[in-house]
Amino acid sequence: MELRFFLRICTYLLIGFVTPTVTWAQSQKGPSSIADSLKGEARTAYRLGIVLYDDGDWSGALDRFETAHRLSGDARLLWNIAVCEKNRRRYTQALAFADTYLAAKEINLLPRERRDAKAFRDTVEKLTRLVTLNVNEDGALVTIDGEKVGTTPLTKEIRLNAGEHNVLVQKKSFIDQKLTLSTETGWPTVINLTRDVGRLMVKATPRSADISLNGEHVGHGMFDGARLTGPASLRISAAGMRTYQDEILITRGDTRTVEVTLEPASSRRIWAWVGVGALVLGAAALTGYLVANPTIERPPIQEGSWDTVLLAR
Repeated sequence: MELRFFLRICTYLLIGFVTPTVTWAQSQKGPSSIADSLKGEARTAYRLGIVLYDDGDWSGALDRFETAHRLSGDARLLWNIAVCEKNRRRYTQALAFADTYLAAKEINLLPRERRDAKAFRDTVEKLTRLVTLNVNEDGALVTIDGEKVGTTPLTKEIRLNAGEHNVLVQKKSFIDQKLTLSTETGWPTVINLTRDVGRLMVKATPRSADISLNGEHVGHGMFDGARLTGPASLRISAAGMRTYQDEILITRGDTRTVEVTLEPASSRRIWAWVGVGALVLGAAALTGYLVANPTIERPPIQEGSWDTVLLAR
């Protein structure tokens, strides 16, 4: 199979460089056909596209025709591209290329050729649907079947192939909406995004304490509300009290409760003075003891006394 396909390509290439080849692409008035007018790499890509198309490789043929069009700018190749897209069942793309082809002024189509192209275009259009997609939040990215459609609000209708489609709507700080929608069974009026939040409850003593989250003041003594998920910096402060700071994690759908009792700011100083006082008193007591009880030297231990036991040698 592979050898036969390779020989076929070689044969087409050889014929292509020697004699013109009849193509199913639309012709234009005049002696120059599309096969004759293309030169160099564009002509080679076009010939390979014909081979791949005849072999049923629509994707490969499409790639070659697009390359030939990019290199040559010949609008007649848009017809070949439209037909490949139709065979790949990408009807919205086929319709767009067919419309561009029919609108190209540089192509002088015969009446029969224009009728055929128009019939092709109308048939493909019936395989598509126009839908309106509304989202309750502006600035959301809409992706359909892996292709980015745009950012909300979408002001124009979207043309899709008839059938089911995978829709993804994303916005920072909101929960992604993934839906499988069908153009045949109805399209939602609005896709609603909800914030990606969890609940945080903070109880602080004293009740006058300031509560801040990520540098934003949110209340005194008590806070209970929804917050975006993820890490948050909690700070609780009050006059004359030691400030409390901590990094907390807020998770979706959960309630995080934090209870804090602030300590007096002077508590450390009191204990420090208590420690110093204890040290001073201890030193004074030791000095007094040494003065009242002078050191008594013990007499030297005599060998063989009860105080010393000699080891065997």
